[in-house]
Amino acid sequence: MTEFRSLPEDVVDEIVKQIGLGLENLRPIPTLGGASELKLFETVDIWSLRSDLLLESTNDLTILAKPTGRWHHQIKINGVPTSYARSVANGPSALDWHVVGVFESPIATKIDDAINWIDGNISGDYVVRLLTVPCYQIQAFWLVNNDNSQPQQIVLISAPAEYSTLDYERAYAVDEFLDVLRTVNNIQGLCY
Repeated sequence: MTEFRSLPEDVVDEIVKQIGLGLENLRPIPTLGGASELKLFETVDIWSLRSDLLLESTNDLTILAKPTGRWHHQIKINGVPTSYARSVANGPSALDWHVVGVFESPIATKIDDAINWIDGNISGDYVVRLLTVPCYQIQAFWLVNNDNSQPQQIVLISAPAEYSTLDYERAYAVDEFLDVLRTVNNIQGLCY
């Protein structure tokens, strides 16, 4: 069973409260027939892969990728994935969680599409991480099997069109995904 992270109820309540405030500042929440329901769905911790680490001689993402300390939260309004939020925990209490961004973006739909594809096509006991590769402007789900009984997999969420060698609705072995990245040029600019 593929699972996203679950947070304690008091943490979720605090995040939802802060997200609600963020969406009010972003735009009025749409109402369909007078009803408007903001709901927090999947939560996943965010990991980052720097392009310079692709030069390392290992394909072990647990060595190459680093946790960012941030969390991604899917938001649905009236059942439609229109937005997402990012948060950080600065301590052990629910009040130590802070929403650092609320975004209305097509990426919310792309993430939802990838989640639905995973639910319908991946079997096994995986924990899902959100992997970002900033210098390639790539976001993907990284499926990690806790007991290493199954290989880790990568499912692409979004990538620039010039990376046509990467396919959506496909589970990549980590080695294969990293090999593809090593054969294409990263986006030119200042990357962190």
